[in-house]
This record gives sequence, structure tokens and C-alpha cells, in this order.
Amino acid sequence: MTVLVVCEHIGWTWHHTAPAAAAVAGGAAVLAVVPWAVRHSWKVLVGTLVAGALLAALDYWVADFEQMTPVWTAPADHPAGARAVGDWLDGGLVVRARSDQVVAYRVATGAVAWRWSPPGTDVVCAMSRETGSGTGLVGYAHQEDPCLTAAAVNLATGTTRWTARLAAPQDDTVDLAEGPGRMAVAGDVAVLHDARGWYASGLSDGHIRWRAPSGPGCVPLIAGGGPGVVVTVDRCPHGAPRLTVMTAATGHIRWQAGLPVAGDLDHLAILSTAPVTVWTDEHVTRGLHAVLSYGDDGRLRARIPLSQSDMDLRIPLTDLPDIFPARPAYGAVTVGDTLVTSSEKPGDIHYSRDAHGPVRTAKGRLVAFSLTTGARLWTSPLDDHANGIAADGGGVWALTIDNAVRVDAATGHRTDSYILRDVWQVDQADLWHNLAGYLVIVCEDGTEQILEESAPVRVLH
Repeated sequence: MTVLVVCEHIGWTWHHTAPAAAAVAGGAAVLAVVPWAVRHSWKVLVGTLVAGALLAALDYWVADFEQMTPVWTAPADHPAGARAVGDWLDGGLVVRARSDQVVAYRVATGAVAWRWSPPGTDVVCAMSRETGSGTGLVGYAHQEDPCLTAAAVNLATGTTRWTARLAAPQDDTVDLAEGPGRMAVAGDVAVLHDARGWYASGLSDGHIRWRAPSGPGCVPLIAGGGPGVVVTVDRCPHGAPRLTVMTAATGHIRWQAGLPVAGDLDHLAILSTAPVTVWTDEHVTRGLHAVLSYGDDGRLRARIPLSQSDMDLRIPLTDLPDIFPARPAYGAVTVGDTLVTSSEKPGDIHYSRDAHGPVRTAKGRLVAFSLTTGARLWTSPLDDHANGIAADGGGVWALTIDNAVRVDAATGHRTDSYILRDVWQVDQADLWHNLAGYLVIVCEDGTEQILEESAPVRVLH
């Protein structure tokens, strides 16, 4: 197993326990038999001590075997204020976008495959959540202007296939209209918007394939793509925001439904297109803050509140849109009809002091819910809060400060656990898994070098 780390900033230090555990195991073995050895002879005593030392060394080697070590590290970001705005994993490339440039690294070697920058002084302000047909969508604009130009970037070469001019929002009171998620990739089409609503263009040539008008006065909010399907949300003058599911190849409407919200939305995200799963976060305190799941007939199947009776779900692992503003990294994945996310409880993080200074102790957990019924399926403990989460076929990976663990999505049972040697991931990162067995961790801040573990991109094995 290989882990790729693209890092955010590092702050607090934490104690590693694997060497201590090994020493304790060996020491316990020695102490258990020393009284017996003393009663026999000094030769037996010496033999016992040697055996204990060897056992401790063996224990340490076993613990060491379960660690992942760095393979390569990308150079630190410059200038000091540089931050990543989003990222992709596409085949053998990890693509990390900053506001000023997009850089593709080869996962196996760390070599830079290409760099792409928006024209002039424009900055990257949006990215499609998905890639397809070797292409990703990047939005750019002048600093502080609406994000109204889209470029289809060839991920093999870093060249621009085509560009398109988007329409300015018709309703400037809708903050989401300028946020992430207004461009998507579904198979071989790009889903964009203009003054009339949504339309799809071929990823290879930019030619328009079909249009889906939003309706009079309606504002496109977000779009998501999946195999053969496009999911959009529009806000209209009257009624609830409208969720629409279309066939990607033709734009044929499969079904529509109103989102059960009454007021303005702070955040809205399409977490999955199969099944259609949407995170809604209303502006008002007592509004809807939940994950919604829909069936193939457009009926609402499950409503999973973020505030549970005993814990709060961490769909965003940190405050949005401050982290990865062009393509946010969410702390939730779907595996079939199961939603897996992390959660926090009061008292998860505890600080104290000992003779050596401040001490931090923590715990966390993954939790799974049925997207059919909304019922909680299982809870799996972690050694700390999850800072990244990724689906892996029938499993889910979670990243904590210095550990990567995999659990079975059906049961929550832990199947793999690794200590990340020389890497402390204190804050949120984006976590990926690919078919070659790589875990990819993408961090927003790769500039700090107070600790050597901080870097924009790192691969561990």
C-alpha cells in the first residue's frame, strides 16, 4: 500500500506510541520472569535479560513493519501566502491547483508532468468535482470578479482544449451562485451554465450537445456529474430549490424534486449521483442541516441530520469555504447505499500538562448511515478526529494526525492500520484512493517548514 500526502499546515506536536509499546512489551516479558531467574543462577538471569531485550527488539520491528515511510516529497510552495484551492486524482497523476497555477505530479515518482496557469493576472476560482475523458474543468477570473470563464484542461498534457464564457448570476443575493460546484463533468460532457440555464458541451471539442433551461427568473446553483447522469439544483423565485436529474448524453429529464428547505442556503453540495445524495445547510439556525438521499423515482428516501442525539456529523471537516474554495474537500463518502462520515462529541479533545509540558489526548470515530432508511449502521473508533476520508471499493480510509486506517464499509470493522512515519497531518486534507493502491492526501498549505513533515505533496509507502 502506498500513501500520497499533499499537506496542510502543521502546528502542535504529538507523541508517537509504537516504540513505547514495543519497549513495554519487551520489558513486561523480562519483569515477569526476573524473580524466578534470580532464585536460580546469574546465568539464567543474564539469559532472561538477553531474551527480553531480543523480544523488545522483535516487538519494535513488528510495530515498525506496520508503518508507512516517505517515498518522495514535493518542494514547498512559494510565495509564503500560496494556498491550494482544489485538487484531483486522475489515473497516475495528482493535480493540485493553487489560485495562480495548476501542477500535475506523477504519483509513482513525484516528477512534475505539467503546469497550467490562467491567462494574464486571472486566478483559479472554480473546479469541477469530477474529471472525465482525461479532462478537468477549471474556472478563472480577475481577482474578486465572478468566476465566469471555464477552461477544459487536457490532464495528459496540461493544455487547454477549449474555453467558454459563463453567464453572470441573475440574482446577486444568492451567494451560492458564485461559489464552487457550478461546473461539472459527466462522462464525456462538461455541464456549464449561461443566461438560459444549464447546457452540456463535449469535453473534447466544446461543442454544445444539449440545453436544459432553468426557467424564468431561476438561478443555477450547483451541478454534479456521474456515470451517465447529471444532477443540478436551481433556485427559482417561488417555491423550494429544484433538484433535477438528467441523462448525461441527451439532457433528458429523469425526475425533479423540490429540496425541503424554506430559506437561504449557506452551503449545498452533491455528495453522490448514485444514489443522488445532497448535503443542505440552511442559513438559519433551526433550518435544515442534513444529508438527503433520493431514490430513482425522485422520492426522498432518507434524511440524516448533522446534529445527532449523541454526536455531530462532520460533513465539512472544517469551516467552508476557507479550505479548498474552488473544489471543497468533504468529510463524507458514499459506498453503495451507505453514507460514511466522521463525527465529534464533547470532550473528544482534551488538553492537560505534565512534567514535560502540554499534553493532548484525543479520540474520534467514523459513523455510517443507511441512505435507504437513514438509520445508523455502525460506529468505528479512531485514535483522533478524521482529517480526511476516502472510499476504496467496499472500504473507507480515514486519515488522522499520524495514522491511516481502512474499515469495511458494510461492518465498520478495521481491515488495515498504518502509522505514517515522519508525517503529522494536523489539519484537514483531501484524501483519495486509486486502483493502483495509492492513498492520496492533498493539503491546502504546503508552505510551512517549521516541521519537516509539512509539504504540498508527499507519497508514503
